[in-house]
Amino acid sequence: MSLPDIPGYRIDTLIGKGACGTVYTARHDSGSLVAVKILDPNSINPELLVNRVNRLYRASPPKTTVPLIAHSLEKEPYLLIGGLMADRVIQGSGERFVPRTLQLRLGDYLGKRGSWMLIRRLAQVLAEFHRRRVAHGNLKPGNIFLDSDNEILLSDYAQGLMPGLEELSYTDALLYSPPEQLMNPDGYLEGAGYGWDVYAFGTLAFRLLNGVFPRCHETFEKVSPAMGEQRRRGVEADCERIAIKLEKTQLAEWKGVAPTREEEEGRLIIERCLQLDAWKRYGDMR
Repeated sequence: MSLPDIPGYRIDTLIGKGACGTVYTARHDSGSLVAVKILDPNSINPELLVNRVNRLYRASPPKTTVPLIAHSLEKEPYLLIGGLMADRVIQGSGERFVPRTLQLRLGDYLGKRGSWMLIRRLAQVLAEFHRRRVAHGNLKPGNIFLDSDNEILLSDYAQGLMPGLEELSYTDALLYSPPEQLMNPDGYLEGAGYGWDVYAFGTLAFRLLNGVFPRCHETFEKVSPAMGEQRRRGVEADCERIAIKLEKTQLAEWKGVAPTREEEEGRLIIERCLQLDAWKRYGDMR
């Protein structure tokens, strides 16, 4: 793939590739480093994405997202330019950039009670998205960034399994999606995305605290990115099969008795988030 010319920027180093595009570092004429995501036109809905960007930034810049510096979503090549949330690592005579994502730090949180603080902050961040009338719709550890103060910043909203796509390769965000999103992504346009975020939050919270996916763990563990890896390659996306499997599987049990009343109440909230019936979940994260 030939790289586009972006006035004022020089594209440098590949950071990573996902289902919707490829991310590079780029250097501005001023010398500052940024991240550039070149989007796959077959795997995004540019009209929907620009609408959600405008909603997020309409009143004031949100403090809950990776900072967006500029975008080009009106014509190809579609791209996003944002803050560089990655650490520079020297390798011999070269260098690479390691994203500061929860996915690459799962070992610090998975199966640990200390994850409660992160979970509460994630709930607050999603609530801010929903207050601005934006459903993320693509929640997974790789789209959750941790800054130098361990504050959460989300990326890649209104991407992934969205309405109007020509194709979408496998993404582990599917493992956090409720059955109704897997079967009918067009529901996002009718406001269903808020409930999808509730379910995805519940799935991630349960996994962080319990060390396993709340449903279908043995299957999902085989196709989720390994600890310390950004993505899992060679997996086919079969949304209908995942949805059917979810609907036939009981919720896993918690490991041990909750040590405090507060934690017991937190578990009950997470269980409600994980209801397969969207009407039995919370309507949104506010």
